[in-house]
Amino acid sequence: MSIDFEHSSAAERREVETRFFQGTVIKRDAYFPPLWRMLSHLGVQLPSPLLAGFWPNMLALAIPMFVFELLLFTIVACIGFLPNTGQSTLFHSFVSSFLIASMVSFSTARRFNSLSRKHDISNKWRDFVGNYGAKN
Repeated sequence: MSIDFEHSSAAERREVETRFFQGTVIKRDAYFPPLWRMLSHLGVQLPSPLLAGFWPNMLALAIPMFVFELLLFTIVACIGFLPNTGQSTLFHSFVSSFLIASMVSFSTARRFNSLSRKHDISNKWRDFVGNYGAKN
């Protein structure tokens, strides 16, 4: 018997994940980082980055980062801190936001992926969920 994650609430899933990671040497900021906490408060429920794959982590990091940087660079350009070159300023804001977000999210997703492999999280998670479901 295992946990039915399809029909469980987000709070129940987060509680099971927290209980699992408390039994490991991994710190809370690694299995439930600040961006995940912020997205959780906004209503976006994501699995722990150590349980998700590379591409879900990459997208979960890149999209909010891209939007934030695009807004930041556009505001900075409109205020006048950047030289006014017309429409190319917005294009440069878009391109630089995309490049920065993709590089940072790639390296961070890669870090989560290597940390998950280093601690063999997927096999331990499978065993934990099977045992946890058998107890309840």
